[in-house]
Amino acid sequence: MDSYAGKFRSPAEISYPVNVNVTSIHAFSEKVSLITNGSDPVGRAAALQLALQGSYVIVGDPDGSGSGGLDDLLELGTLAAAVNADASSPAGAAALSAGVQGKFERLDLLVNLFGYDGQGTAAAQAMIESVAELMTPRPKPRIVNVFRLAEQGDFHAVEAATMRLRRELPGHFQVNSIAVADETAAADDIARVALFLLSGESKAIRGETIKIR
Repeated sequence: MDSYAGKFRSPAEISYPVNVNVTSIHAFSEKVSLITNGSDPVGRAAALQLALQGSYVIVGDPDGSGSGGLDDLLELGTLAAAVNADASSPAGAAALSAGVQGKFERLDLLVNLFGYDGQGTAAAQAMIESVAELMTPRPKPRIVNVFRLAEQGDFHAVEAATMRLRRELPGHFQVNSIAVADETAAADDIARVALFLLSGESKAIRGETIKIR
């Protein structure tokens, strides 16, 4: 029987295309992430998935209940913090921004989580404005807004707001939104979509709204 020894090349011997990352499709190592609501199931799932892939994470704890998942994040060994603040209010957005400034002095990734009640897109924009100074110096700042839709027509409002944000933000920002119309969609699955949009694999996707239905 012929020996297979020497017939296969090691990964180091294989010539990959220059732009292909063969080690990981997500590169969040040492990036600072802000999840505006760690008590939300999607926010909690996104925070854990980011931490597992090397990100430093700050979570918002809007009701001060301690349910933002900070203990779970710390158990993973990542640098993490929680801020008792509700991002839907201007004061809460400012408190979250101050928390990031005090802990890390920079911000690479922002995940906004809001219901859509006619004010959700305005709250998301206010949150973005609050952290803009922390994100602008970063080379690849990325933002994902996650909205839970109450009515079918809300999707078009979210879509328009996302396109407006793309036009208004500096050119090196990447902003996209997820519109959740299916109440049965699993939080982990929605979080995976968010992580894709935060990753370098999505660099060609800008100002888009992905509908989960």
